[in-house]
Amino acid sequence: MRKMRAGVYFATQTPEEIIPKDSGSEVADIIRNIFNLCTFKCFFNLDSALLNDIKKVLGNTITDTEIMLLPELEVGQAVVQTSSEDTYLINFDPYPEQIERFDGGQ
Repeated sequence: MRKMRAGVYFATQTPEEIIPKDSGSEVADIIRNIFNLCTFKCFFNLDSALLNDIKKVLGNTITDTEIMLLPELEVGQAVVQTSSEDTYLINFDPYPEQIERFDGGQ
C-alpha cells in the first residue's frame, strides 16, 4: 500500500480490545505479526496493569525502559517507534488554530 501512498491506522484506548485475556499463543502470534507489519507505532499514557500485555505482543521491539515510560507520560507526550531499533519520546505541541479546529478534543 505504501507505493500507492495509502495507509491503515489501528487505534485503541486499551490493548485489551485487541489482545483477548484468554488468547492462546496462536492468537498472540497473529497479533504480533500485525504489529510487526506496522511501520510506526505511537503509544500514549497506558495503565501500568497493561504493561505485561504490551510487552508480550511487542516482544523485543520495545525495551523495559520504554515500557516503564508509558504510565508516566503526560498529556501531549508519546513514545513513537519508527523501527525496531528507533524509538523516540515525542512532545506534541499543537498550534492554537489546530486546537480550535479540533474543538478541544477532550
